[in-house]
Amino acid sequence: MVDNLFDGAQAAAGKVVSNTMGNVAVWVPSDGSHPAGYTVRVLFKNPTENKELAGVNYDPDHYQMEYFEGEFPGLRELVGENNGGETVVIKSVTYNIQHVSTKHDGKTIIADLYP
Repeated sequence: MVDNLFDGAQAAAGKVVSNTMGNVAVWVPSDGSHPAGYTVRVLFKNPTENKELAGVNYDPDHYQMEYFEGEFPGLRELVGENNGGETVVIKSVTYNIQHVSTKHDGKTIIADLYP
């Protein structure tokens, strides 16, 4: 259930974008809390060259994935507690998750990934 019209529109738009342009990501929590893991469509940023677009720097050595609150339950907390230590598989490549933060809306999560 959504709290207001904006939250509903945001959730619907986010799903459309993820389903249309997203990549499948698989995360299995290192603490064993969900042995089957979680499979989620995420927005994956993997630039091939150093560029700036609309004030945002794209660094080819700095990958990111974006997902929505609740899609990878406990990931942010485990990364924070273990100072990293979690991995995710996207396009058959395993990435180390070093840091997880929240965008200004509080519902979009960004994870910094390193191959």
